[in-house]
Amino acid sequence: MYRMKKIQLITAAFLLLGTVNSCYTRSDSVLHKGENKTKNRSIIIDWDSTEVDIFYTGGQGNFFMKDSIITFASHYYAKIYDYDCNSIELISSHFGLGQGPNELLRFFHATPIINDTSFFIINNNIDVTLYNNRYELERKGIIDFKWKGLRIGAYDSPSVYNFMLKTDLGANIYKYGENLIIPLQPVLHYVCEDERVTKEHFAKSHIFGLLDINTMEVNTVFGHYPPVYRKQLLPHFNFFSYTFDNDLFYVDFPVDSLIYVYKYPDTLLYSFGFECKDIVRSYTTSTVLNDEIYEDFRRNGLNAEIVNFKESGLLFRTYIRNMEKATCGMQIYDSTTYDLLADMDVPFSFKLLGSCGGCFYGVTMMPRETDDNTYVTFYKLKITL
Repeated sequence: MYRMKKIQLITAAFLLLGTVNSCYTRSDSVLHKGENKTKNRSIIIDWDSTEVDIFYTGGQGNFFMKDSIITFASHYYAKIYDYDCNSIELISSHFGLGQGPNELLRFFHATPIINDTSFFIINNNIDVTLYNNRYELERKGIIDFKWKGLRIGAYDSPSVYNFMLKTDLGANIYKYGENLIIPLQPVLHYVCEDERVTKEHFAKSHIFGLLDINTMEVNTVFGHYPPVYRKQLLPHFNFFSYTFDNDLFYVDFPVDSLIYVYKYPDTLLYSFGFECKDIVRSYTTSTVLNDEIYEDFRRNGLNAEIVNFKESGLLFRTYIRNMEKATCGMQIYDSTTYDLLADMDVPFSFKLLGSCGGCFYGVTMMPRETDDNTYVTFYKLKITL
């Protein structure tokens, strides 16, 4: 059960937006919607929290939420653990490590398909398995990017892409007809012979693929990186967060203050969003991937994830302000007007999972570990506008 440790957060005039290098603010070439209304309205958020020992899961995996069920997908044990969102009691577990009829190989990401009743699992061999809401496995096979027909630098071909590998902050899957929309990243040695990125690389690269769930072929690639990647080369930030609403999709990149709204497949309609409060964005420009630039993750902040709750008219963006100082924040937007309603502190590594019964639910992604236990904290939020 949640402990009744309620913290009341009121967002008002004292919540001021931080200022950063203009490289990361709005672009004049993209229509920007919404206003910053954090100074003239208040939102009350009641937080309940409870800490749970999940040592039996192996601790390595990812959380997601579907309806009233919070799930921990154990990458180590290849197992699905389901918790009731209100009581935070373990109610069931499914699958397990192995090659039997009801078993899985170790995987690196599992997630519900946003607009479907099925769930998506992918392992390091880009082998995809789907399971339904009755926990019946439907093995689909290895994603075919057509690497055998590879042409170096063919950015419009699926053959130079792979599934987006940095899924720590989330990777949504959306059903579109008989296809799944999946996140991609270009394979550098398939697009650049010397593995050095240029402005042209980010101008030509695509970010989504259309996966045929019958043939497991990726036949179409679409979507683009925003202008900030051409102003400052940041190959180590080649991941992003996104969500869908019918033919509209929202894309949030880790280094950009803006959230971009597209009409499927490739029509950029407009942007919205304001810079995250006190975020550090002193990123290092580089044309190559090396250990030195990965220090950027330790020294800086980044946008983590966007989550859209159509039924409540709210869109959330979580972010890391400063990794070294272990500080995080969360923005709340009106998903109709795109006005920024709040920008507040949240616990470090906080992930917003979903909503149920008028409340929002979240969890800490980084567990607290002892010699014998692995603890995560679950959160229940009640928002009063």
